[in-house]
Amino acid sequence: MYKPPNTIFFRLLALAFAATLYLTVIPSKTHAQQLTAGSDLQSRADKNEKVHNRIFQSFAVGTIPDILAKTTGDITYSTGDDMEEGSVRDLDTPLYPPSRLVELACATDAVVLATPVAGVSHLTADKTAIYSDWTMHVDEILQDSPKAPIVGSETISIVRPGGKLIIGGRTVTVKAVNFPEFRPDGKYLLFLTYIPETGAFKARTERTFNLALGTQSAENPHPYAHLHTADPVQSASPEQLVTDTRAAINYAAGKSYCATKKGDL
Repeated sequence: MYKPPNTIFFRLLALAFAATLYLTVIPSKTHAQQLTAGSDLQSRADKNEKVHNRIFQSFAVGTIPDILAKTTGDITYSTGDDMEEGSVRDLDTPLYPPSRLVELACATDAVVLATPVAGVSHLTADKTAIYSDWTMHVDEILQDSPKAPIVGSETISIVRPGGKLIIGGRTVTVKAVNFPEFRPDGKYLLFLTYIPETGAFKARTERTFNLALGTQSAENPHPYAHLHTADPVQSASPEQLVTDTRAAINYAAGKSYCATKKGDL
């Protein structure tokens, strides 16, 4: 006697066959996506290297590989290539807030209080300098950047001169004069410049204040309190420095010429 085929069995068989076809297609698509993402990442890395090489170009004689070839052991040297040459002279000089802070508020795109999360160092494309990329947690925004608003962001990317690399088993340390490496336990007041080509912000020598180390002495109450400029910052404490910075930002906001000074790398 004829028995009709087991409908449930054939349905399950069809589903299994379809699932096999699905599984053979998805990995190929995922692999293609991975290749595309990897290519995009490499392109961004190449682009960033060229941009940051321009920003952190060094005036050192010879490259770091040249120095390594002529020496033995680990090497450490300091560079003042990121030092600034005095203050801008075409703005008002208020009795308060400190004129140097007004100048910084004028010249930088954003001002934030931030703490370091993690950093990694790179050799520039011309191999003459080392710079570092840092992820910073944004604690407070004192002045946001109209070019790339930080508001709503938990972290931002910051690049700075100096860093440490292992090259050929040897440690190479480059220190920026008057700009110690970021400390994991530090809390920083940062006057930042936006880098549109990479989406990062640059922290400069003498535009960075570590607020977490507390009072050092009556004469130098916190790191960078007395900058090597014509208009030193003389805030009485880290807390006062933040208060003075807020006042400087408000003062600068009322000066039309400040808008023309933004983005000075």
